[in-house]
Amino acid sequence: MHSMRTWLLLSFAAYVQLQELTGTSFLFDLTEDPRETTSLYADDDYTVIKRELKNKIKDWYGYMVDADAPDMTKVHTIWKKEGGVVPWLDKEQDAREIEQRYSYDQAPNIIMFLVDDWGYNDIGFRSTYLDFTTPNIDKLAAEGIKFDNYFSSYLCVPARAALLTGRYPLRYGMYDEEDGGELPLDECTIAEELKSAGYRTYMVGKWHVGYSSVSRTPTYRGFDYFYGFYNGFIDYWSKEYSGYLDLSEDTDLVTNADEIDDSLHSAYLFEEKAEAIIEDHYYNYNDQPFFLYYAAQLVHTDWAAPQHFIDRCAFDGSDVSGSDTYCAMNLMLDEVVANLTCTLDKYTYSNNTILIVVSDNGCVKDISGCSYPYRGNKGSTFRGGISATGFVHSKLIPESSRGKTYEGNFHVTDWLPTIMGLATNNEWTESYVGNTIDGTDMWSYIINFDDSPKSEIVHYLGPDFNYSIQYDNYKLDAGTRTNAYTYPKTEYTIDQTGESYVMCDVPSLVDDYTSAGPSIETDDSIMIHHTTKFAVLVVVTLAIISATLIHCFMRHYKSCFFFKDSKSSYQRTEKKDAKYAPVSSNDYYDVQYYSKPRSTLPGSPAGIIIGNMRDTKKNVSLSAAAAARSIPIMDTSDNEFYDSIES
Repeated sequence: MHSMRTWLLLSFAAYVQLQELTGTSFLFDLTEDPRETTSLYADDDYTVIKRELKNKIKDWYGYMVDADAPDMTKVHTIWKKEGGVVPWLDKEQDAREIEQRYSYDQAPNIIMFLVDDWGYNDIGFRSTYLDFTTPNIDKLAAEGIKFDNYFSSYLCVPARAALLTGRYPLRYGMYDEEDGGELPLDECTIAEELKSAGYRTYMVGKWHVGYSSVSRTPTYRGFDYFYGFYNGFIDYWSKEYSGYLDLSEDTDLVTNADEIDDSLHSAYLFEEKAEAIIEDHYYNYNDQPFFLYYAAQLVHTDWAAPQHFIDRCAFDGSDVSGSDTYCAMNLMLDEVVANLTCTLDKYTYSNNTILIVVSDNGCVKDISGCSYPYRGNKGSTFRGGISATGFVHSKLIPESSRGKTYEGNFHVTDWLPTIMGLATNNEWTESYVGNTIDGTDMWSYIINFDDSPKSEIVHYLGPDFNYSIQYDNYKLDAGTRTNAYTYPKTEYTIDQTGESYVMCDVPSLVDDYTSAGPSIETDDSIMIHHTTKFAVLVVVTLAIISATLIHCFMRHYKSCFFFKDSKSSYQRTEKKDAKYAPVSSNDYYDVQYYSKPRSTLPGSPAGIIIGNMRDTKKNVSLSAAAAARSIPIMDTSDNEFYDSIES
């Protein structure tokens, strides 16, 4: 490690000279030129600024370490033997024991919804070409606070590592993806930090920060439950990575035929699991706040969507094959977020939940215009590659701050200290294991729209002297992590159907199912079922009370509670108010909740799967699969199920 640092520092000056000669160094004045169109690197008037920025880069190289890369020789042998992607090294060690250090009775539930490869110009409210695709996301953003200068990383791995640790990836060798680096075990994740504040922690979706041994998987890194995939992507239909199934629940490979059916798009699967987590938490852990890290697969390549979403999109003037599918995946993303938030409403979590929706990096360069108006794409340190999109939504945001845009600098490392401040009422001040935190608690700056304290941001620092640093509104880029402009040729996406759904009135992620299937439990039969259960409960309760009264009068009438004085040990006390007070759905979105399916978790009560919920590549109904699991199905063919409401 130390030899690498010495070599880096000794070679720094020589590489700087080489970059200057080859024209791969750029200096931008972000105040005058936020789109990074004109480099000032060759201008002698900026010599002092260049020297200052280079000295900062040199200092940061002193903190850089090698990647923690595992031995990969046995990977395919183990995967073939186990039937899918699993940890392949026998280096298991116990998960870190987390002691609860903080207790805050008003701690909010927090959902971090991370979109994969979502460009700055891809979110509807600012998009020049996908404006019709995210009406529900736009509504949430309009009721929350949008970010205009939110920066993440140029690639998936460093972005996720920075989010999980609150630290620059250069500190633990995860600045790139090519070397197979993993999150070192001495790094403390946001899930572990939140467990020290009494949270239940859940994760759904993409891990992508190492899994060579079980010790490096999510449930050993602070998460109580994990459902998702380990690698950077999987096929949306087959759930495979490089020909191997990559879908795990906790540490076990998923083998359930319904879940790995290649007619089921993974977006539905992950959405159902997220909703099931919320339901399970409500019934089994409602005395604790929860943190859900939903690392969505959407909208990463290889693009895939059910045909009825694609039919809503068309491309005009784009020479990119698959543009209509990319558009369709944004439609899917909108419905996922819509139904997730409606699930919060259903289980009375709306008033005390903070929803964060952000992307991990810029969009892929195959889509012309996704980073407009900025230069660069995913893989670039120009702004189009590192400027992420997003917003935060919550009723905990002061009303006077909602519907506005925070224009100050905000970096992905800021989420951990910001979330911990919210979780502990600002008592949290340092990492559980004492690591240096590079992020800043930004909550007060965001809701008060104060100037950002982030004057310096290290966007990238690599071993090959590619670097990108921003300081006092100047930005220095050097090396090969740069690419060209990506301005859109035309506004090529068109809404073919004019469909528009408002929150909680989304008919589902799927086509209507009208073919005959197994016996279907209707709304009336479900009502009869619940009424019967209630009647039985009342009869049993009355029987118990009657038996108690008879016992008191016949044998020990003086010991009956109604003969006791006010100081008796039987004295009745009022029950304290529940932590989560039920709220009307109208308090949240002024619309009626639309039920969604659930996948049962261990300990969950019997669930109801809503009919017609899954559109599949082959238009195959999953009603039979649900019946096989003895899960009742509600018929949604009745038009009254979809209440007509005004946005």
